[in-house]
Amino acid sequence: MSSKNNEANAAVAGFAFVGVAILATVAIIYAGLVLLSIIFSVLCFIALFKPLPIWGGHTITQDEALDFFFRGSLGAGATFAVVFVLMVGWDVRIRFDVVIGIILGGYAFGSVVIGLALEEERAKAAAAKVEVIPPTPARQLEPPHPSSPFRFAEWNDGDAQ
Repeated sequence: MSSKNNEANAAVAGFAFVGVAILATVAIIYAGLVLLSIIFSVLCFIALFKPLPIWGGHTITQDEALDFFFRGSLGAGATFAVVFVLMVGWDVRIRFDVVIGIILGGYAFGSVVIGLALEEERAKAAAAKVEVIPPTPARQLEPPHPSSPFRFAEWNDGDAQ
């Protein structure tokens, strides 16, 4: 054991603690998104056959359910393509259970995260939509009546005074 009292060990321990905290946070967010996408997938599967009323007076329609599955499939397909390119193109070895986890994460990202982003954009667009009221036509003003009739000036008007 070294008898040196340097601060390098404390700095390494601090960086390791921050790294583990970030990794744990990402794992919790990942697990929550995957669980949420599984729950919504079951609800959307039920809504494929008949509209499904859920909390808050909202109803999941067949079109919304199909959109949810489509976004999830796009996310899963994109992550599968990236993993396939890594495995074949650059000869990266990835365990099969990790590949399934990555594809589930892509499905969750595509269905839940992109769906929430689209809803937020729709809400912003609806809030920004302003009702345009056409302007009322302006009243026609009558020209003022002159007190004396108009006459053109003559070249010697200034000399007469």
